[in-house]
Amino acid sequence: MKQRGRLARMTKLLTLAGFVERRQGRLPRVRVVRALTWGAAMLGAIVRLVRFARAASLRPQIPRKIVQVNTGGFGDRQNCYAWSMAWFKGKLYVGTARNLLCVERATLDFYVPEWNLYSTPPIRADIPCPSNPYDLDLRAEIWRYTPETTAWERVYRSPDDLPNPKAPSKFVARDIGFREMVVFPEPDGTEALYVAGVTAREHIPGLPPPRILRSTDGETFKPIPQEPGTFLGDLDAVGFRAMAVHRGRLYVTASTSLLGDGMILEATSPAEGNDHFRQVSLPDLKAFELAVFNDFLYVGAGDATRGYSVWKTDATGTPPYRFLPVVTDGAGRERQVVSVVSMHPFQGRLYVGSNGWYPQQILRSELIRINPDDTWELVVGRRRQTSQGEKIPISGLMDGFGNPFNVHFWRMQEHEEALYLGTNDASWGLDMLPRLDRLIRAEYGFDLWMSVNGKDWGQITANGFGDKFNFGARTFASTPFGLFLGSANHVSGTEVWLITAP
Repeated sequence: MKQRGRLARMTKLLTLAGFVERRQGRLPRVRVVRALTWGAAMLGAIVRLVRFARAASLRPQIPRKIVQVNTGGFGDRQNCYAWSMAWFKGKLYVGTARNLLCVERATLDFYVPEWNLYSTPPIRADIPCPSNPYDLDLRAEIWRYTPETTAWERVYRSPDDLPNPKAPSKFVARDIGFREMVVFPEPDGTEALYVAGVTAREHIPGLPPPRILRSTDGETFKPIPQEPGTFLGDLDAVGFRAMAVHRGRLYVTASTSLLGDGMILEATSPAEGNDHFRQVSLPDLKAFELAVFNDFLYVGAGDATRGYSVWKTDATGTPPYRFLPVVTDGAGRERQVVSVVSMHPFQGRLYVGSNGWYPQQILRSELIRINPDDTWELVVGRRRQTSQGEKIPISGLMDGFGNPFNVHFWRMQEHEEALYLGTNDASWGLDMLPRLDRLIRAEYGFDLWMSVNGKDWGQITANGFGDKFNFGARTFASTPFGLFLGSANHVSGTEVWLITAP
Protein backbone atom coordinates (compact mmCIF):
# COMPACT_ATOMS: atom_id res chain seq x y z
CA MET A 1 0.00 0.00 0.00
CA LYS A 2 2.82 2.38 0.84
CA GLN A 3 4.48 1.71 -2.52
CA ARG A 4 1.18 2.28 -4.33
CA GLY A 5 0.74 5.63 -2.59
CA ARG A 6 4.28 6.56 -3.50
CA LEU A 7 3.62 5.82 -7.18
CA ALA A 8 0.39 7.82 -7.12
CA ARG A 9 2.19 10.84 -5.70
CA MET A 10 4.95 10.42 -8.28
CA THR A 11 2.35 10.60 -11.05
CA LYS A 12 1.11 13.87 -9.60
CA LEU A 13 4.61 15.25 -9.33
CA LEU A 14 5.45 14.31 -12.89
CA THR A 15 2.35 16.22 -13.90
CA LEU A 16 3.46 19.19 -11.83
CA ALA A 17 6.97 19.24 -13.25
CA GLY A 18 5.87 18.96 -16.86
CA PHE A 19 6.79 15.43 -17.88
CA VAL A 20 4.64 14.39 -20.82
CA GLU A 21 5.97 10.90 -21.52
CA ARG A 22 5.69 7.77 -19.42
CA ARG A 23 9.03 6.58 -18.16
CA GLN A 24 9.54 2.89 -17.52
CA GLY A 25 13.24 3.45 -16.81
CA ARG A 26 15.60 5.64 -18.81
CA LEU A 27 14.95 6.18 -22.51
CA PRO A 28 17.85 6.81 -24.89
CA ARG A 29 18.36 10.55 -25.15
CA VAL A 30 18.00 10.54 -28.96
CA ARG A 31 14.57 8.95 -28.69
CA VAL A 32 13.52 11.46 -26.03
CA VAL A 33 14.68 14.43 -28.11
CA ARG A 34 13.00 13.08 -31.25
CA ALA A 35 9.75 12.47 -29.37
CA LEU A 36 9.75 15.91 -27.84
CA THR A 37 10.67 17.55 -31.14
CA TRP A 38 7.90 15.73 -32.99
CA GLY A 39 5.37 16.54 -30.30
CA ALA A 40 6.33 20.21 -30.20
CA ALA A 41 6.20 20.42 -34.01
CA MET A 42 2.71 18.96 -33.95
CA LEU A 43 1.64 21.47 -31.31
CA GLY A 44 3.11 24.28 -33.39
CA ALA A 45 1.08 23.12 -36.37
CA ILE A 46 -2.02 22.93 -34.20
CA VAL A 47 -1.45 26.49 -33.02
CA ARG A 48 -1.27 27.74 -36.60
CA LEU A 49 -4.38 25.85 -37.67
CA VAL A 50 -6.33 27.02 -34.64
CA ARG A 51 -5.35 30.63 -35.21
CA PHE A 52 -6.45 30.41 -38.84
CA ALA A 53 -9.78 28.87 -37.84
CA ARG A 54 -10.60 31.35 -35.13
CA ALA A 55 -9.14 34.51 -36.72
CA ALA A 56 -12.49 35.66 -38.07
CA SER A 57 -14.26 35.33 -34.74
CA LEU A 58 -11.69 36.93 -32.42
CA ARG A 59 -12.20 40.48 -31.34
CA PRO A 60 -9.28 42.92 -31.45
CA GLN A 61 -7.08 43.03 -28.39
CA ILE A 62 -8.62 45.08 -25.61
CA PRO A 63 -6.60 48.24 -24.95
CA ARG A 64 -5.34 48.69 -21.43
CA LYS A 65 -2.64 50.71 -19.76
CA ILE A 66 -0.24 48.10 -18.43
CA VAL A 67 2.77 49.05 -16.30
CA GLN A 68 5.29 46.85 -14.52
CA VAL A 69 5.63 48.17 -10.98
CA ASN A 70 8.48 46.03 -9.63
CA THR A 71 11.85 44.76 -10.74
CA GLY A 72 11.99 41.06 -11.55
CA GLY A 73 11.86 39.01 -8.37
CA PHE A 74 11.99 42.22 -6.33
CA GLY A 75 15.67 42.32 -7.26
CA ASP A 76 16.20 38.57 -6.67
CA ARG A 77 15.28 36.13 -9.43
CA GLN A 78 14.90 33.37 -6.82
CA ASN A 79 11.52 34.96 -5.98
CA CYS A 80 10.07 33.13 -8.95
CA TYR A 81 6.32 33.27 -8.22
CA ALA A 82 4.01 35.92 -6.91
CA TRP A 83 2.16 33.04 -5.25
CA SER A 84 -0.33 35.17 -3.31
CA MET A 85 -1.64 38.72 -3.35
CA ALA A 86 -4.07 40.79 -1.24
CA TRP A 87 -5.21 44.38 -0.76
CA PHE A 88 -5.05 45.21 2.96
CA LYS A 89 -5.34 48.57 4.72
CA GLY A 90 -4.72 50.58 1.56
CA LYS A 91 -1.63 48.67 0.41
CA LEU A 92 -0.81 45.69 -1.81
CA TYR A 93 0.80 42.60 -0.27
CA VAL A 94 2.57 39.95 -2.33
CA GLY A 95 3.83 36.58 -1.07
CA THR A 96 6.57 34.87 -3.05
CA ALA A 97 7.68 31.31 -3.73
CA ARG A 98 11.40 30.62 -3.82
CA ASN A 99 13.28 28.53 -6.39
CA LEU A 100 10.19 26.47 -7.10
CA LEU A 101 11.47 24.66 -10.19
CA CYS A 102 14.55 23.53 -8.26
CA VAL A 103 12.30 22.39 -5.40
CA GLU A 104 10.15 20.37 -7.82
CA ARG A 105 13.24 18.62 -9.18
CA ALA A 106 14.54 17.94 -5.67
CA THR A 107 11.15 16.45 -4.77
CA LEU A 108 11.22 14.17 -7.80
CA ASP A 109 14.73 13.09 -6.80
CA PHE A 110 13.42 12.24 -3.35
CA TYR A 111 10.86 9.83 -4.79
CA VAL A 112 13.04 8.37 -7.56
CA PRO A 113 16.68 9.01 -6.64
CA GLU A 114 17.95 6.67 -9.37
CA TRP A 115 16.73 9.11 -12.03
CA ASN A 116 18.91 11.89 -10.62
CA LEU A 117 16.58 14.49 -12.10
CA TYR A 118 17.81 17.35 -9.92
CA SER A 119 21.16 17.69 -11.63
CA THR A 120 21.08 15.66 -14.86
CA PRO A 121 20.16 16.85 -17.32
CA PRO A 122 20.51 20.48 -16.17
CA ILE A 123 17.18 22.29 -16.08
CA ARG A 124 18.58 25.12 -18.19
CA ALA A 125 21.52 27.51 -17.85
CA ASP A 126 19.37 30.52 -17.00
CA ILE A 127 17.69 28.73 -14.07
CA PRO A 128 20.68 27.83 -11.91
CA CYS A 129 20.22 25.45 -8.99
CA PRO A 130 23.05 24.77 -6.54
CA SER A 131 24.67 21.36 -7.00
CA ASN A 132 23.45 20.39 -3.54
CA PRO A 133 19.67 20.85 -3.22
CA TYR A 134 20.10 21.46 0.51
CA ASP A 135 21.94 24.69 -0.36
CA LEU A 136 18.83 26.20 -1.97
CA ASP A 137 17.81 29.56 -0.55
CA LEU A 138 14.15 28.92 0.24
CA ARG A 139 13.33 31.93 2.43
CA ALA A 140 9.95 33.05 1.14
CA GLU A 141 9.17 36.76 1.33
CA ILE A 142 6.24 39.14 1.71
CA TRP A 143 6.44 42.50 -0.06
CA ARG A 144 4.26 45.58 0.39
CA TYR A 145 3.50 48.20 -2.25
CA THR A 146 2.25 51.74 -1.61
CA PRO A 147 0.65 53.02 -4.84
CA GLU A 148 0.83 56.70 -3.87
CA THR A 149 4.63 56.57 -3.59
CA THR A 150 5.25 53.55 -5.89
CA ALA A 151 7.50 52.20 -3.14
CA TRP A 152 8.08 48.54 -2.27
CA GLU A 153 9.10 47.27 1.16
CA ARG A 154 9.96 43.76 2.20
CA VAL A 155 7.92 43.30 5.36
CA TYR A 156 8.70 39.65 6.04
CA ARG A 157 11.28 37.01 5.20
CA SER A 158 10.95 33.45 6.43
CA PRO A 159 13.68 32.47 8.89
CA ASP A 160 15.99 29.62 7.85
CA ASP A 161 16.47 28.26 11.35
CA LEU A 162 15.26 24.66 11.00
CA PRO A 163 18.02 22.03 11.21
CA ASN A 164 17.93 19.92 8.06
CA PRO A 165 17.27 16.27 9.06
CA LYS A 166 18.86 15.11 5.79
CA ALA A 167 21.97 17.30 6.20
CA PRO A 168 22.62 18.03 9.89
CA SER A 169 25.08 20.86 9.26
CA LYS A 170 22.59 22.81 7.16
CA PHE A 171 19.38 24.72 7.84
CA VAL A 172 16.06 25.05 6.03
CA ALA A 173 13.59 27.93 5.78
CA ARG A 174 10.34 27.48 7.65
CA ASP A 175 8.33 28.73 4.65
CA ILE A 176 9.47 28.15 1.05
CA GLY A 177 6.46 30.00 -0.30
CA PHE A 178 3.28 31.84 0.65
CA ARG A 179 0.57 30.35 -1.53
CA GLU A 180 -2.51 32.34 -0.53
CA MET A 181 -3.60 35.41 1.42
CA VAL A 182 -7.01 36.45 2.70
CA VAL A 183 -8.38 39.28 4.81
CA PHE A 184 -10.48 37.89 7.66
CA PRO A 185 -12.75 39.90 10.01
CA GLU A 186 -12.22 38.29 13.40
CA PRO A 187 -14.97 37.76 16.02
CA ASP A 188 -13.90 40.86 18.00
CA GLY A 189 -14.01 43.05 14.88
CA THR A 190 -10.26 43.04 14.20
CA GLU A 191 -9.38 42.90 10.52
CA ALA A 192 -6.41 40.60 9.99
CA LEU A 193 -4.39 39.38 7.02
CA TYR A 194 -3.81 35.61 7.02
CA VAL A 195 -1.01 34.13 4.89
CA ALA A 196 -0.80 30.43 4.00
CA GLY A 197 2.67 28.90 4.02
CA VAL A 198 4.30 25.96 2.25
CA THR A 199 7.25 23.92 3.55
CA ALA A 200 10.09 21.81 2.12
CA ARG A 201 8.65 18.91 4.08
CA GLU A 202 7.93 16.71 1.08
CA HIS A 203 11.53 16.32 -0.04
CA ILE A 204 12.97 16.86 3.46
CA PRO A 205 10.91 14.66 5.80
CA GLY A 206 11.13 15.46 9.48
CA LEU A 207 10.39 19.18 9.23
CA PRO A 208 7.48 20.66 11.20
CA PRO A 209 4.04 21.30 9.63
CA PRO A 210 3.32 24.36 7.46
CA ARG A 211 2.48 27.65 9.13
CA ILE A 212 -0.20 30.32 8.79
CA LEU A 213 1.02 33.85 9.41
CA ARG A 214 -1.20 36.62 10.75
CA SER A 215 -0.88 40.41 10.73
CA THR A 216 -3.21 43.15 11.91
CA ASP A 217 -1.07 46.10 10.81
CA GLY A 218 0.81 44.89 7.73
CA GLU A 219 4.07 45.47 9.57
CA THR A 220 4.37 42.50 11.89
CA PHE A 221 3.67 38.93 10.77
CA LYS A 222 3.53 36.17 13.34
CA PRO A 223 2.61 32.50 13.01
CA ILE A 224 -0.60 31.45 14.71
CA PRO A 225 -0.05 28.90 17.55
CA GLN A 226 0.91 25.36 16.47
CA GLU A 227 1.96 23.53 19.59
CA PRO A 228 2.85 19.81 19.33
CA GLY A 229 -0.05 17.62 20.37
CA THR A 230 -2.67 19.97 18.92
CA PHE A 231 -4.54 19.67 15.62
CA LEU A 232 -2.34 22.21 13.81
CA GLY A 233 0.82 21.18 15.59
CA ASP A 234 0.50 17.57 14.38
CA LEU A 235 -1.00 18.34 10.96
CA ASP A 236 0.09 15.90 8.26
CA ALA A 237 0.56 18.43 5.47
CA VAL A 238 3.24 19.98 3.28
CA GLY A 239 1.46 23.27 2.74
CA PHE A 240 -1.75 25.26 2.54
CA ARG A 241 -3.27 26.38 -0.77
CA ALA A 242 -6.79 27.83 -1.04
CA MET A 243 -8.44 30.13 1.52
CA ALA A 244 -11.99 31.49 1.80
CA VAL A 245 -14.16 33.36 4.30
CA HIS A 246 -17.74 32.13 4.74
CA ARG A 247 -20.28 32.85 7.48
CA GLY A 248 -17.67 34.26 9.85
CA ARG A 249 -15.34 31.30 9.47
CA LEU A 250 -11.96 30.87 7.79
CA TYR A 251 -11.53 27.90 5.45
CA VAL A 252 -8.17 26.68 4.16
CA THR A 253 -7.05 23.59 2.26
CA ALA A 254 -4.08 21.58 3.57
CA SER A 255 -2.13 19.44 1.12
CA THR A 256 0.26 16.54 1.62
CA SER A 257 2.17 17.37 -1.58
CA LEU A 258 3.36 20.33 -3.63
CA LEU A 259 0.56 19.62 -6.08
CA GLY A 260 -1.84 21.37 -3.71
CA ASP A 261 -4.88 19.13 -3.34
CA GLY A 262 -6.00 18.14 0.13
CA MET A 263 -8.41 18.37 3.02
CA ILE A 264 -10.50 21.38 4.06
CA LEU A 265 -9.94 22.97 7.48
CA GLU A 266 -12.27 25.37 9.30
CA ALA A 267 -11.75 27.88 12.12
CA THR A 268 -13.98 30.46 13.76
CA SER A 269 -11.09 31.95 15.75
CA PRO A 270 -8.06 31.24 13.55
CA ALA A 271 -5.81 33.59 15.53
CA GLU A 272 -5.85 31.05 18.36
CA GLY A 273 -4.53 28.25 16.13
CA ASN A 274 -3.83 24.88 17.79
CA ASP A 275 -7.14 23.04 18.31
CA HIS A 276 -9.26 25.92 17.02
CA PHE A 277 -8.95 24.37 13.53
CA ARG A 278 -10.70 21.17 12.49
CA GLN A 279 -11.09 19.09 9.36
CA VAL A 280 -14.55 19.37 7.79
CA SER A 281 -14.14 17.37 4.58
CA LEU A 282 -14.11 13.64 3.94
CA PRO A 283 -10.67 12.08 3.23
CA ASP A 284 -11.49 11.19 -0.38
CA LEU A 285 -12.35 14.79 -1.39
CA LYS A 286 -9.15 16.26 -2.88
CA ALA A 287 -9.85 19.98 -2.76
CA PHE A 288 -7.82 22.40 -4.86
CA GLU A 289 -9.97 25.54 -4.80
CA LEU A 290 -12.56 27.23 -2.59
CA ALA A 291 -15.11 29.90 -3.45
CA VAL A 292 -18.21 31.37 -1.81
CA PHE A 293 -21.20 31.47 -4.15
CA ASN A 294 -24.96 31.63 -3.62
CA ASP A 295 -24.43 31.39 0.17
CA PHE A 296 -22.64 28.05 -0.14
CA LEU A 297 -19.00 27.08 0.08
CA TYR A 298 -18.03 25.60 -3.28
CA VAL A 299 -15.06 23.27 -3.67
CA GLY A 300 -13.11 22.58 -6.84
CA ALA A 301 -11.51 19.14 -6.72
CA GLY A 302 -9.30 16.91 -8.83
CA ASP A 303 -9.01 13.26 -9.73
CA ALA A 304 -6.49 11.81 -12.19
CA THR A 305 -8.86 8.97 -13.08
CA ARG A 306 -12.37 10.47 -13.02
CA GLY A 307 -11.56 14.07 -13.90
CA TYR A 308 -12.30 17.31 -12.10
CA SER A 309 -15.39 17.96 -9.99
CA VAL A 310 -17.19 20.75 -8.14
CA TRP A 311 -18.99 20.28 -4.82
CA LYS A 312 -20.88 22.53 -2.42
CA THR A 313 -21.75 22.58 1.27
CA ASP A 314 -23.84 24.80 3.53
CA ALA A 315 -21.21 24.16 6.25
CA THR A 316 -23.76 23.23 8.91
CA GLY A 317 -24.04 20.31 11.29
CA THR A 318 -21.27 18.15 12.65
CA PRO A 319 -18.10 17.64 10.56
CA PRO A 320 -17.44 16.12 8.18
CA TYR A 321 -19.94 18.33 6.42
CA ARG A 322 -22.20 17.07 3.66
CA PHE A 323 -20.78 18.00 0.25
CA LEU A 324 -23.21 17.80 -2.65
CA PRO A 325 -21.91 17.10 -6.17
CA VAL A 326 -22.49 19.89 -8.68
CA VAL A 327 -20.20 18.87 -11.56
CA THR A 328 -18.55 15.44 -11.78
CA ASP A 329 -16.45 13.31 -14.12
CA GLY A 330 -14.56 16.23 -15.64
CA ALA A 331 -17.82 17.80 -16.81
CA GLY A 332 -18.27 14.85 -19.14
CA ARG A 333 -14.62 14.52 -20.17
CA GLU A 334 -13.34 12.41 -17.28
CA ARG A 335 -9.53 12.23 -17.08
CA GLN A 336 -8.96 14.52 -20.07
CA VAL A 337 -9.31 17.48 -17.69
CA VAL A 338 -8.11 16.42 -14.28
CA SER A 339 -8.50 19.24 -11.76
CA VAL A 340 -10.00 22.60 -10.91
CA VAL A 341 -7.33 25.27 -10.48
CA SER A 342 -9.40 28.47 -10.30
CA MET A 343 -12.91 29.58 -9.35
CA HIS A 344 -14.50 33.01 -9.16
CA PRO A 345 -18.09 34.31 -8.88
CA PHE A 346 -19.12 36.86 -11.52
CA GLN A 347 -22.51 38.36 -12.35
CA GLY A 348 -24.49 35.71 -10.50
CA ARG A 349 -22.59 32.67 -11.77
CA LEU A 350 -19.55 30.76 -10.58
CA TYR A 351 -16.78 30.44 -13.17
CA VAL A 352 -14.55 27.37 -12.91
CA GLY A 353 -11.19 27.03 -14.66
CA SER A 354 -9.45 23.71 -15.08
CA ASN A 355 -6.03 22.14 -15.41
CA GLY A 356 -5.60 20.29 -18.66
CA TRP A 357 -2.13 18.86 -18.12
CA TYR A 358 -1.86 15.10 -17.75
CA PRO A 359 1.13 12.98 -18.84
CA GLN A 360 -0.87 10.68 -21.09
CA GLN A 361 -3.14 13.30 -22.65
CA ILE A 362 -2.95 16.25 -25.03
CA LEU A 363 -2.78 19.58 -23.24
CA ARG A 364 -6.31 20.68 -22.39
CA SER A 365 -7.93 23.32 -20.21
CA GLU A 366 -11.48 24.62 -20.21
CA LEU A 367 -13.86 27.06 -18.53
CA ILE A 368 -17.38 26.37 -17.33
CA ARG A 369 -19.86 28.46 -15.37
CA ILE A 370 -22.32 27.24 -12.76
CA ASN A 371 -25.76 28.82 -12.43
CA PRO A 372 -27.56 29.46 -9.10
CA ASP A 373 -29.64 26.28 -9.67
CA ASP A 374 -26.39 24.31 -10.15
CA THR A 375 -26.89 23.66 -13.83
CA TRP A 376 -23.79 24.55 -15.79
CA GLU A 377 -22.70 25.87 -19.16
CA LEU A 378 -19.55 25.30 -21.16
CA VAL A 379 -17.86 28.66 -21.78
CA VAL A 380 -14.53 27.66 -23.35
CA GLY A 381 -13.72 24.08 -24.33
CA ARG A 382 -14.57 21.10 -26.48
CA ARG A 383 -18.11 20.32 -27.51
CA ARG A 384 -19.45 17.11 -25.89
CA GLN A 385 -22.48 15.10 -24.85
CA THR A 386 -23.19 15.04 -21.11
CA SER A 387 -25.87 13.85 -18.73
CA GLN A 388 -27.37 17.35 -19.09
CA GLY A 389 -27.41 17.09 -22.87
CA GLU A 390 -25.07 18.46 -25.50
CA LYS A 391 -22.68 21.18 -24.34
CA ILE A 392 -21.40 23.68 -26.89
CA PRO A 393 -18.98 26.47 -25.83
CA ILE A 394 -21.02 29.66 -25.62
CA SER A 395 -17.92 31.72 -26.45
CA GLY A 396 -17.23 29.74 -29.63
CA LEU A 397 -13.69 29.13 -28.34
CA MET A 398 -12.12 25.72 -27.86
CA ASP A 399 -9.75 24.40 -25.20
CA GLY A 400 -7.20 26.89 -23.90
CA PHE A 401 -8.89 29.75 -25.79
CA GLY A 402 -7.60 27.99 -28.91
CA ASN A 403 -4.02 27.84 -27.61
CA PRO A 404 -3.00 24.24 -26.81
CA PHE A 405 -0.06 25.48 -24.73
CA ASN A 406 -2.45 26.93 -22.13
CA VAL A 407 -2.25 24.07 -19.63
CA HIS A 408 -4.06 25.93 -16.82
CA PHE A 409 -6.77 28.52 -16.60
CA TRP A 410 -4.78 29.55 -13.57
CA ARG A 411 -6.43 32.58 -11.98
CA MET A 412 -9.54 34.73 -12.33
CA GLN A 413 -10.49 38.08 -10.83
CA GLU A 414 -13.40 40.48 -11.18
CA HIS A 415 -12.41 44.11 -11.54
CA GLU A 416 -14.59 47.09 -12.54
CA GLU A 417 -17.47 44.89 -13.73
CA ALA A 418 -15.27 42.67 -15.90
CA LEU A 419 -13.84 39.19 -15.37
CA TYR A 420 -10.15 38.68 -16.06
CA LEU A 421 -8.64 35.23 -16.67
CA GLY A 422 -4.91 34.47 -16.79
CA THR A 423 -3.31 31.26 -18.03
CA ASN A 424 -0.27 29.07 -17.52
CA ASP A 425 1.37 28.77 -20.93
CA ALA A 426 3.81 25.85 -21.22
CA SER A 427 5.38 26.86 -24.54
CA TRP A 428 8.28 28.95 -23.19
CA GLY A 429 10.58 25.98 -22.52
CA LEU A 430 10.71 25.18 -26.25
CA ASP A 431 12.88 28.24 -26.92
CA MET A 432 15.92 25.96 -26.54
CA LEU A 433 15.00 24.16 -29.79
CA PRO A 434 15.96 26.60 -32.60
CA ARG A 435 13.76 25.14 -35.35
CA LEU A 436 10.69 25.10 -33.16
CA ASP A 437 11.53 28.46 -31.63
CA ARG A 438 10.97 30.17 -34.97
CA LEU A 439 7.56 28.55 -35.33
CA ILE A 440 6.04 29.12 -31.92
CA ARG A 441 7.91 32.02 -30.29
CA ALA A 442 4.78 34.17 -30.59
CA GLU A 443 3.12 31.83 -28.09
CA TYR A 444 5.70 32.27 -25.31
CA GLY A 445 4.28 33.89 -22.19
CA PHE A 446 0.89 33.67 -20.50
CA ASP A 447 -2.39 34.77 -22.05
CA LEU A 448 -4.69 37.27 -20.37
CA TRP A 449 -8.35 37.46 -21.38
CA MET A 450 -11.25 39.65 -20.28
CA SER A 451 -15.03 39.53 -20.54
CA VAL A 452 -17.81 41.88 -19.45
CA ASN A 453 -20.53 39.23 -19.73
CA GLY A 454 -18.77 35.86 -19.39
CA LYS A 455 -19.65 34.89 -22.95
CA ASP A 456 -17.71 37.24 -25.23
CA TRP A 457 -13.96 37.30 -24.53
CA GLY A 458 -11.20 39.56 -25.73
CA GLN A 459 -7.47 39.09 -25.35
CA ILE A 460 -5.24 41.60 -23.55
CA THR A 461 -1.92 39.80 -24.07
CA ALA A 462 -0.77 36.59 -25.71
CA ASN A 463 2.89 36.83 -24.67
CA GLY A 464 3.13 37.62 -20.96
CA PHE A 465 3.29 41.38 -21.56
CA GLY A 466 6.25 40.87 -23.87
CA ASP A 467 8.37 38.75 -21.52
CA LYS A 468 8.54 35.19 -22.87
CA PHE A 469 9.58 33.87 -19.46
CA ASN A 470 6.36 35.13 -17.82
CA PHE A 471 4.76 31.73 -18.33
CA GLY A 472 1.96 32.19 -15.80
CA ALA A 473 -0.51 34.80 -14.60
CA ARG A 474 -0.45 33.43 -11.07
CA THR A 475 -2.37 35.92 -8.94
CA PHE A 476 -4.56 39.04 -9.03
CA ALA A 477 -5.73 41.77 -6.67
CA SER A 478 -8.53 44.22 -7.46
CA THR A 479 -7.81 47.61 -5.87
CA PRO A 480 -8.94 51.25 -6.11
CA PHE A 481 -5.78 51.92 -8.13
CA GLY A 482 -6.41 49.21 -10.71
CA LEU A 483 -5.94 45.50 -11.18
CA PHE A 484 -2.62 44.07 -10.05
CA LEU A 485 -1.27 40.88 -11.61
CA GLY A 486 1.66 38.80 -10.36
CA SER A 487 3.50 36.46 -12.70
CA ALA A 488 5.34 33.16 -12.48
CA ASN A 489 8.81 33.50 -14.00
CA HIS A 490 11.65 31.07 -13.23
CA VAL A 491 14.29 32.93 -15.23
CA SER A 492 14.18 36.59 -14.21
CA GLY A 493 11.87 36.41 -11.19
CA THR A 494 8.24 37.27 -10.65
CA GLU A 495 6.90 40.50 -12.14
CA VAL A 496 4.02 42.58 -10.79
CA TRP A 497 1.94 44.59 -13.25
CA LEU A 498 -0.74 47.26 -12.80
CA ILE A 499 -3.57 47.18 -15.35
CA THR A 500 -5.87 50.17 -15.78
CA ALA A 501 -8.23 51.44 -18.46
CA PRO A 502 -6.66 54.07 -20.72
